[in-house]
Parts: sequence; C-alpha cells; structure tokens
Amino acid sequence: MSFTLAAYSFLSEILTNSSHVLNLEHIQKMIVSGLIHGLIYGVIFKFFHTLPLSVTLVIAILGIGGIWLYFKRR
Repeated sequence: MSFTLAAYSFLSEILTNSSHVLNLEHIQKMIVSGLIHGLIYGVIFKFFHTLPLSVTLVIAILGIGGIWLYFKRR
C-alpha cells in the first residue's frame, strides 16, 4: 500500500513539476507515437513474414542502399 502511494506521489511530482521535461502532453505524444509505430511495424512484419528469405534480403539490401545513396548525395 505504501509503495503504491509513494509511486503515485513520485509520478504526480514529475507531472506537476515544471523543472522536469516530461509533462502530460509529452507523455500523450509518446503514447500516440508508440501506437502508430506499433501499427506500422506490425504491417511491415506481416508483409515480410510471408516472403521468402531471398526476396526479403534483396528488398533489405535495396532499401539500405537507397537510403545510403540518398544521404550520400545530400
């Protein structure tokens, strides 16, 4: 019981103290960002899960090479 009260007190102090960077709006953005990233990665995983390993490797090599060329030319 005292641990729960201490944890609640600690969290409420973090959320209400202006000296901390982590505020309620920041936490909300982190939660939404985590959900969006989870959905995107879930779709990507399901897509690559059905492909054979050789095709997956070719796509990965082309993707990494494309990103490398893009940033090399910038």
